[in-house]
Amino acid sequence: MMTVSNDNKVRVNRLIGKQTREILDLLNEAMVRLHDTGDTESETLDQVMVSLKYTTQKLVEYREYEL
Repeated sequence: MMTVSNDNKVRVNRLIGKQTREILDLLNEAMVRLHDTGDTESETLDQVMVSLKYTTQKLVEYREYEL
């Protein structure tokens, strides 16, 4: 039998899982849109892409190991 606090934790984790999935979708969409600009010379856009990739990777790790 689950306790109230375990039941709450399950519900919270489901909500966090749903929200982080939506965030991952948005991050991936942002990377696709930046890539589609075709600007291969901008160091700033390169840095943004690296940041988005890193953020995506860390969020995936969070979902795998902490949810």
